[in-house]
This record gives sequence, structure tokens and C-alpha cells, in this order.
Amino acid sequence: MIDRPDVRLVIFTVTSSNKEHTKTYTLILEKRFPFDEIVTTRWNNTMTVRNNPETNGGYRFQSFLWYRKSAGSMYFLPLATGQSYSAGNNGEQLQSGDSYFLEMVTDAGLRFHTCEGIPQLRNISVDAYPNPVVRSSLLNVAVEAEADLLNDATIEIYNMQGLLLETVPVNGKTTVCASAALPGIYLYVFRAKTGFYKEAKVFVK
Repeated sequence: MIDRPDVRLVIFTVTSSNKEHTKTYTLILEKRFPFDEIVTTRWNNTMTVRNNPETNGGYRFQSFLWYRKSAGSMYFLPLATGQSYSAGNNGEQLQSGDSYFLEMVTDAGLRFHTCEGIPQLRNISVDAYPNPVVRSSLLNVAVEAEADLLNDATIEIYNMQGLLLETVPVNGKTTVCASAALPGIYLYVFRAKTGFYKEAKVFVK
């Protein structure tokens, strides 16, 4: 019985009844890692393997291969290499209907896998209020996200022509910004240092 994630090799020899032929086989027994016990999902767009021997059974992984099965598909396909996989740096997010598993090779050459897993996504929202807002007054931009996503993040204010008007440092979950001096429609874009962004449309009257 294998009571923790491990790979064991069982070597055995089969001999024919007339003793004239023998063949040796290697049976690989593997207990897989539960996906959520070794993969951390952050910011709804990045998954990272916790490569710490103190918490993963004493292994140090040297290479990684991610597999994904899209919603509605029957098959897993190779996706990416590296300890982390990101859906992108332009606001892309992991899809809640997709499944993943991971192949990991240790520095000793042992090949491990995770069980199939679905990343646990959290609600990330950006809300501006009051909206509509009176021109040249104060506007609150509330961001519901993990604390580390707020660190060193900014609120960028754009007009509808795409011109950047102002950049305001994020101050906790609610940042106070000045509304535009002219009536119109503006975009208030929350941008994290990771590149992740999410926007809110604001009407100034």
C-alpha cells in the first residue's frame, strides 16, 4: 500500500513452462498528487506548483508539463512547461470549465503526475461609485481581489479615445479618485503589477 504520493518500481521475471524463455518486466506503481494539494491558483489566471520538499513529501521537481482538457473535449492536450502556467498578461483568465493535470520530474529522474483538477477561481470585480458621477467630484473605485493582487497596483483613467489621463496608486480595496472635469464616458482600469487588469466604465455628467 502506498500511503502518500510516490513512485515505486516492481521488477519481476516471467519464465515459460518449458524453462526455455524468460522475460523481465518493470511494473510502475504510482500514487498521484491531489491537484489542489500541490497547485496554487492565484489571481484567477495563474497556477503554480508548490515545489517545496518540506511540504510535498521530500521531492524537488526539476521539470514540469501542464495538460489541459477544454470544456466539452474528451482529451487532455499538452499545454505548457514551467513551474507556473499563466492564461496571459492582458486580462485573460483561466476558464472554470477546463480541467488540468501536471507531469513533474524530480531531480532524481522520478516522474510524477497529479490527479485531474479544476482550478478554484474567485470572484474578482472592479466597481466604481457613484456612477454616474458629477464632474470634478470624488469617485470610489472598489476592487474585490486577493490582497497580494492589490499590492503596487494602480487605477488608470482613460477617455474613450484611449488617452491615459491619470494614474492613481491603489489604496486598499477602495481607492478614491477624482472624476473627469468634462462630461463623457471614461474607463477606470485596475492594473496589477502582474499585468492583470480589469476595467469599469464610468459616466461623468
